[in-house]
Amino acid sequence: MVSDFDRTISLVSYNGKECHTSNAVLEESRFVSDELRQKFLELRNIYMPIEHDPKMSKEEKIPYMIEWWSKSFELVVQTQVTRESIKEIVHDSTTHLKENCQWFFYTLERYDIPILVFSAGLGDIIYEWIIKQCGSFKNMKIISNFMSFSNLTNRVTGFEGNMIHIFNKNEGVLLDTDSEKLI
Repeated sequence: MVSDFDRTISLVSYNGKECHTSNAVLEESRFVSDELRQKFLELRNIYMPIEHDPKMSKEEKIPYMIEWWSKSFELVVQTQVTRESIKEIVHDSTTHLKENCQWFFYTLERYDIPILVFSAGLGDIIYEWIIKQCGSFKNMKIISNFMSFSNLTNRVTGFEGNMIHIFNKNEGVLLDTDSEKLI
């Protein structure tokens, strides 16, 4: 089973309010300064119209998406969030997973069906959401942008592995990885 996360497993809205994506949950959290929050917003205002421009080809958009994600990742590092604050960010978030996700994940695990959750979002936040609302599943692998943290300070220092953006979240990012065996 293969699924996207943001607005596929997570809800678009809850009780009439728009739910944040895994990126926006961090950007809007109390752990991000107003200055950095404004910079995240400026990036979104520049690059989101490009992402959704029907006149541009995917090939034309890719360099812009890489630029957007790179700049956004630099801002994430500037937040200096810790592993512990990720849990608080998810706990404080108003975003929810779709109804019956826990049953769905449990059923896949029960029948030993692997599930790959692909996302161009923040893997650490996605992982915490699923743990918080559904639990842990041995058959689940999240393929996303995971942060790396300092062993001394526990603060974010960068990102692990290759960048996953909107146009490359597919089996190609699994080549030469342990997860490749799952497909």
